Amino acid sequence: MIRLFLLDAVGNLALFALAYYWLGLRTSSTGNVILSVVLVVLMTALVAYLIALAFNRDARASVGRIPALLIWLGIVGLVADLFFYLSSFVPAIENWLNSALTLATRTPVQLKWIPLGLLLIALGTISLRQLIPVAVRTANQGVDGLRDWRAVPLSLGYVAAALAWFLIGLWIPWQLFWWIPKLVSFEAQMASFLIRVSVALALYVGAWLLFASYCRTKTLPPER
Repeated sequence: MIRLFLLDAVGNLALFALAYYWLGLRTSSTGNVILSVVLVVLMTALVAYLIALAFNRDARASVGRIPALLIWLGIVGLVADLFFYLSSFVPAIENWLNSALTLATRTPVQLKWIPLGLLLIALGTISLRQLIPVAVRTANQGVDGLRDWRAVPLSLGYVAAALAWFLIGLWIPWQLFWWIPKLVSFEAQMASFLIRVSVALALYVGAWLLFASYCRTKTLPPER
């Protein structure tokens, strides 16, 4: 588990470094445009590798799972595009719903976040029941797993594990990274930054690997 943690941490550090360099890359020349495309492909392949590594725990086998997981990432991208497209209708739906309820009750009604909340619940349900299980099967079985779209039933433990991963692995690290304490000296600021980044990375990687292990247990048949 420690070796898996270190591999995932190094991989994520490399991914963050590539993303940081890519964001600062100017596309004013043909060479930089080509380099930008190469970096995008490399980062996408690295994401696919890290997903495979978390779900199958085999560093060598994960390399062979990259092509199939790139297809999976493309499907996830289409689902995300559909979500953002549907979310553009949320303000109009909120206005219509508030107007209809105001006319029906003859009192001002302001219901916010309900359409968006329902859309997020639908996205979370699709992700937990099908998208993540397909990623688990693909990471372990390759293209054969990509063909298996059987839904995994939701359970209270599954939802709780997903929420715990979101809180501990995403929200808290994000807050730690952007929290800037008021310190006087440059040395204290750098020490604070390094400590916060280290703790955030440890929480991010640890929570993701634990959640991936739970998803693996829930999706794959028990080993004999």
